[in-house]
Amino acid sequence: MGNLMISFLKKDTQSITLEELAKIIKKCKHVVALTGSGTSAESNIPSFRGSSNSIWSKYDPRIYGTIWGFWKYPEKIWEVIRDISSDYEIEINNGHVALSTLESLGYLKSVVTQNVDGLHEASGNTKVISLHGNVFEAVCCTCNKIVKLNKIMLQKTSHFMHQLPPECPCGGIFKPNIILFGEVVSSDLLKEAEEEIAKCDLLLVIGTSSTVSTATNLCHFACKKKKKIVEINISKTYITNKMSDYHVCAKFSELTKVANILKGSSEKNKKIM
Repeated sequence: MGNLMISFLKKDTQSITLEELAKIIKKCKHVVALTGSGTSAESNIPSFRGSSNSIWSKYDPRIYGTIWGFWKYPEKIWEVIRDISSDYEIEINNGHVALSTLESLGYLKSVVTQNVDGLHEASGNTKVISLHGNVFEAVCCTCNKIVKLNKIMLQKTSHFMHQLPPECPCGGIFKPNIILFGEVVSSDLLKEAEEEIAKCDLLLVIGTSSTVSTATNLCHFACKKKKKIVEINISKTYITNKMSDYHVCAKFSELTKVANILKGSSEKNKKIM
């Protein structure tokens, strides 16, 4: 019913430049970013779908990406994580650095992300709500113990990954602490995300098509709360002309320009003072 109602929403989304976005952010005191897989594309992480090199073109999502597949073949999802971790040089990109800069300047208060790559935390953002979990955590299916992981532990040659699925000292098996198809997002995390959005005066929706219900519903929540919404994406999305006030046609890494404008303005103000 919620998505049906959203499909009937109409709003005149205006196209703006990065310079105009900087002016909007400068007037704000509590900015929240909602991010999707587009923010990781420039970090050499393969997309899940949409190309011949996508993850699901190589691995059957019914086996490798669902909770039912995990219970039947628990080693399979670990194979995907191990292969990606070993075969790709994954690093933060300029967009991540830009969001970290916006936080250090006092504008950005939190990041709500659908990504599981941990790159927002790695770039220095201190309040990150990872709706779909974090690939750098493993949870025991028996005792619920959570283990922090790192890049080395996820490599093919690591002790942790030498036998799949990895085993917990209690005798249970570890599952990546991420949301698989067939699982639901934690209600506590959704509540935390809504609380952050309720406090914001600007929601930046970055690198997400907003077709996943989690993102769509959070945008709809912001819309109902009459929050200003700016999309930053290389193309128009599901919420364009429905919920967003502005659209910036740009790659995630181009946010560097916005961060530099605001950083320069901040330094200029300090000199005047």
